[in-house]
Amino acid sequence: APAVLNNKLENVATDDFTYTAISHTGTITHTPTSTDSAYNGATPSWSPSTVVGGSYVFTIVDNVIPQIVLSGDPALVEGGTTSYSIVLSTPPTSNVVVTLTPPSGLTLNTTTLTFTSGSYNTAQGVRVTSVADAVYSGVTFTRSVTHSAASTDPNYDGLTASYNPSNTFVFSIADSASPKIFIVGSPMLQENEEIGRAS
Repeated sequence: APAVLNNKLENVATDDFTYTAISHTGTITHTPTSTDSAYNGATPSWSPSTVVGGSYVFTIVDNVIPQIVLSGDPALVEGGTTSYSIVLSTPPTSNVVVTLTPPSGLTLNTTTLTFTSGSYNTAQGVRVTSVADAVYSGVTFTRSVTHSAASTDPNYDGLTASYNPSNTFVFSIADSASPKIFIVGSPMLQENEEIGRAS
């Protein structure tokens, strides 16, 4: 019996960096060339379900999804400032406006950011300031900034949580106030002089 050689090919799907909600197919055709007339121009006879007329059909699933990607330092002290950055995970087909909504107790240097197909992965920074309330609580608390996208690109317009797990940036805020007794007065005294005598 003739020897059977199994030649394996490694196939790599090219990343197009564009999100499509459905899978698509890619086809590789096979045309043998040989001086053996039995093989020259023959159509492969093996026929798993993915082989049609000598062509191997691949089902390709997208490896990226549209997201608002947030990164930065979530630690804050009351009255202090920190920052974080925002990018999009895929190039949009039209401009995407991301609206930031801070809670009470936090202020932002901007509440809207615009991303284009050319700048979608260029980080845009947001500066966050925590408002000091001068009231001592002794505990660390959290505040969240939410993000929503608007665009004529349907992949980004009104993202839902399933496509945007990083929608909310949660800050951990430490209390800057602490109980203290303040002594106010002049430290200067002359001999035989008294000040601030309590009655």
